[in-house]
Amino acid sequence: CRDPLQVSLPGTFQIPDALLQFLVLFTEVGVRLGWAKATAKGHTDNGGNRGQKLFVTVHAMAFYAERRKHRRHPMADRYRIPIVAIMNESGKACSDLQALHTGSMASDNQPMPNRLDQQIAFILEIDRLKTILRRTLLTDRSRLENSAEHSWHLAMCAMLLVEYSPCAIDVARVLKMALVHDVVEIDAGDTFCYDVKGNLDKAEREQRAADRIFSLLPVEQGAELRALWEEFDARETPESRYANALDRLQPLLHNCHTQGAAWRKHGVTYAQIIERNRHIADGAPALWTYMKDLIDDAVSQGWLQK
Repeated sequence: CRDPLQVSLPGTFQIPDALLQFLVLFTEVGVRLGWAKATAKGHTDNGGNRGQKLFVTVHAMAFYAERRKHRRHPMADRYRIPIVAIMNESGKACSDLQALHTGSMASDNQPMPNRLDQQIAFILEIDRLKTILRRTLLTDRSRLENSAEHSWHLAMCAMLLVEYSPCAIDVARVLKMALVHDVVEIDAGDTFCYDVKGNLDKAEREQRAADRIFSLLPVEQGAELRALWEEFDARETPESRYANALDRLQPLLHNCHTQGAAWRKHGVTYAQIIERNRHIADGAPALWTYMKDLIDDAVSQGWLQK
């Protein structure tokens, strides 16, 4: 190999040269057909055939190597995906994958998008989040807030209130979750949390939105952001439980400081609010105690019917 890539992976890959050529060929075909949007977690287009699964496997290996902070092979600049070195039968690291099919890309009239172009396209796309209106009034009651404002406000809460998490958490990860958690609303819209009918197909709409929006980015960045979005939604990690607690706390604060304007407009009841927001205790018990007192005060003020 002219330019070996030193990669440390668990175990040793013993792959015959013929199979290695086969894998590289499928990787190239996968990129050309647009399968690059498949994430390292195994998301594929609806086809889900064997060829797609093979490409996802090769990409997952490559993504793992990149996440291990090893340098990129020059060929990655052509594919816009990380390329992982695979051990040949002699155990020698060999990453000169381009030599296996020299000339196969030279005649390609459809080069992969420039990495920076992809990133800028995503940045411009998420500007549309500023147009998605929520049901929550700003605290000055002048207008409804939009989803981009909500995400920013949530990130500020995450930074300022971290001491109320019941365990040590990665604040930077929470900030990323806060910024990405509502990006899918660009396509799916903001579904009012108390709208029973609207919530029936919410998950399906948001999955479709995630497929499109995160695929705008270079593969590994799209995979990272989608994983953060899914982690937030699953509420299985301390970071995601804390982020979800704040996601519920922020609109509660707005309602409690606008005399329950959104609650009264949409006929939301005390029981609905308690059921929806009791999960705050999972990520920040002290904040739930605080908010419960504010909710009870809203009842005593006549802003909320118990």
